[in-house]
This record gives sequence, structure tokens and C-alpha cells, in this order.
Amino acid sequence: MIERTIASRYAQALFDIAQERGELERFGNEWQTVVDAINGDAQVRQAFIGRVISAHAKKELAEKTFADKVDPVVLGLLCLIFDKSREEYLEAILDEYRRLEDDKNRILNVELISAAELDASQEEALAKALGAATQKTAHFKKSINPALIGGFMMKIGDTVFDGSVSGQLAKMQQQLVR
Repeated sequence: MIERTIASRYAQALFDIAQERGELERFGNEWQTVVDAINGDAQVRQAFIGRVISAHAKKELAEKTFADKVDPVVLGLLCLIFDKSREEYLEAILDEYRRLEDDKNRILNVELISAAELDASQEEALAKALGAATQKTAHFKKSINPALIGGFMMKIGDTVFDGSVSGQLAKMQQQLVR
């Protein structure tokens, strides 16, 4: 929870500036570039995330690495993160930034786990119901888990909706044990 709170503050600051400048997608993509570059190599990650190198050295390295690749605002936020020793939150900041983008664009990201492949009409009906309930456009990340026996589960943010047969059986078992 604390991670999300910290990441949210940095993401909101970047988002506000990007929105003011009309460059939400560009800033998000540039932050993605920074995160991917840092996470792309174990030694690079250790240099930026580890505690061996000073904040000053990390900022110099970031300026050499990213100055010609990202906007000065993005680079400035990265340097601020180094000053505040918040390096471990880089990915969480990206996640929060993307969540803010989705909220602005009225997109609802849903992880949909089903026992079997849903046909187009089922998926469309589910998207329509979610859209009516949230006033957002549902985008699905789909996966199949036969262990659900039947039905599906949805994860929206931190909330899980379990409409699976295995979930219903587990609830019945709990009730019978009581």
C-alpha cells in the first residue's frame, strides 16, 4: 500500500505536467523507455537501483544515458527520485501513470480468467455490462485456467470478482464447515 501511495505522488506530478503540455502519451512512453532501459540489464539495474552508487553519480549516469532520449521533465523526475532514494518505485510509478492515463481516457483494464475461451458475443456482453456499470470502455487481458471448471474470474485493479464454479464450490465448502 505504501508503495502505491509513494508511486502515485510521483506519477501524478508527471501526469499533471504532461497533461498541461498535452503530451500524456509521449511522457508515458518516455518513462516506459527509462524503466525498460534500467530493467533491461542486471548491471544497469544494480547501478541505478542499488545503494552502492551515490545519488549524485546516479544522476550523472542518468543524464548521460537519457538526456537525448527523454524530455527534461522526465529526466528531472528521475533525478529527483534518486535524490529521495525512491529508485525501487520506478516501475510502480509507471503503473500508476498508466492507470491515470486509462482513467482520463475512460478505459477499464480487466484481467479476465475463464475456464474456456469465451466467444465474441459473451465477451461483448461482458464489456457492455462493465461499460454500463463504470462508464468506461473495458479492455480485456484474457487467459484460460481449466481449474476454474466453469465460469470466469475478473480482476480489476485490486478487486477480484469470482464467478467460477471452483470459486462457488469453495464458498459452499466454507459454509458447510461452519
